Amino acid sequence: MLRLLTLGGLSLADASGREAVAILRRPKRLAFVCLVGASRDWVSRDQILGMLWPDLDEDHARHALRQTLYEVRAALPDGALECQGGAGVRARSDALWCDARVLAKAAREKRHARVRDLYGGEFLPGFHAATPSLAFQEWVEAQRIRLRSLAFWSTWSLALEARAGHDDVLAARLAVEAAELQPYDEIILRDTVRFLTELGDRARALEVYRGHLRRWRADLGVEPADRTVALIEAVRRGGELPEDPGALLSAPAAGS
Repeated sequence: MLRLLTLGGLSLADASGREAVAILRRPKRLAFVCLVGASRDWVSRDQILGMLWPDLDEDHARHALRQTLYEVRAALPDGALECQGGAGVRARSDALWCDARVLAKAAREKRHARVRDLYGGEFLPGFHAATPSLAFQEWVEAQRIRLRSLAFWSTWSLALEARAGHDDVLAARLAVEAAELQPYDEIILRDTVRFLTELGDRARALEVYRGHLRRWRADLGVEPADRTVALIEAVRRGGELPEDPGALLSAPAAGS
């Protein structure tokens, strides 16, 4: 079995650590393997052609796909790829393991600890430099958003579980970790501040706020909303927290 790691880095190697160099050194082959390996089900031939060879006419694009299939199959374990004329191409999970696909499955099954363990960082970091088309770049970005969201919800769910189990130290740590996965979402920031304050950790709540505020100002040039400012002032004063009808995180929403 080959292991395709796409979260926080990129590698394709067997159990002994031997890399599939013939694929890793060819960006188009690698893009094809990432597209098929990370997908849950069949990837249609039209989708593959549109992402990898958008500038070729149909005959030349299909020839390029046939050649890529031949080369990739030679580098992967026997039977790793399945092809059907009407359905397209898919990877067999028992021959090509992919962390992104396994994470999504764990999220659907609400195995939150497994999701958190698998999420090592952004999907295909830096791979944009070798992307073959705008469509492929858009697919990569959509996967980044989706997988980051799944990791966020699982981490937040674990924080809720820790609080329910009266492990406030772990709950606070997980809440901060979850907030870091969505650093530009102001509603999530407010919910995190409220969560930490309810745990009795006002100092950490303010620390999280200051960190996010610095990032917003540096990266986006924006200031917090009045509702956020009012919440922070209440935390600083040690008073009752204002209600927030926009709160999202009182209960986890599992991604799919």
